[in-house]
Amino acid sequence: PEELLICAGSQHALLTVLTSLCSPGDRIAAENLSYPLLRQLARRLRIQIVPIRTDAGGMSPEALDNACRGNTPGNRIRAVYLMPSCRNPTLTCMNLERRKPLVELCRRHDLLILEDDVFALAQKSSLSLPPLASLAPERTCFIAATSEVLGGGLRVAYLCPPQYHLEKLEQTISYTISMVPPLMAELASRWILDGTAWRVLEAKRNEAAIRN
Repeated sequence: PEELLICAGSQHALLTVLTSLCSPGDRIAAENLSYPLLRQLARRLRIQIVPIRTDAGGMSPEALDNACRGNTPGNRIRAVYLMPSCRNPTLTCMNLERRKPLVELCRRHDLLILEDDVFALAQKSSLSLPPLASLAPERTCFIAATSEVLGGGLRVAYLCPPQYHLEKLEQTISYTISMVPPLMAELASRWILDGTAWRVLEAKRNEAAIRN
């Protein structure tokens, strides 16, 4: 519990990370077709998004490396935003052979990893893959949420950052929303613990399969 922060949905979690750990003028790498709201949040915060070439496996390590090699002291890429398990809007899932070199590049170039994993549970195929946060816990802010996989009205997200960022992120949550409504957080916890969440998730997977 001491390693986990509760946010009011995944968008609030992402805003918390960008506000706390990035500054106006910072550059963030992202796949050239990525979560649309990231661009809007970045514009509001005066953060520049650097589009990185992708292929069928997701972000190209070579393209990220080339972008980072062009860094200058006052104009370096600060972080990378990734949805490795189920990317919005392409549904791409990175295999382990793609995740490992990306993590090593982030270490080499000292990049913060923003791992948005909110759709991972929607695809069974992604459950056997390790999150980037388990490969690089010292530099990854991991976001999971209930809204995308259970129901849009359940605005609860879970943010797991490196421990040395925890206090700063906690302060941002406190001055943006004070706290996530405790009744909503309690409901999400009960659904997870009593199995309701998994039953709803399985029903949604089955319905998605039928529609596809």
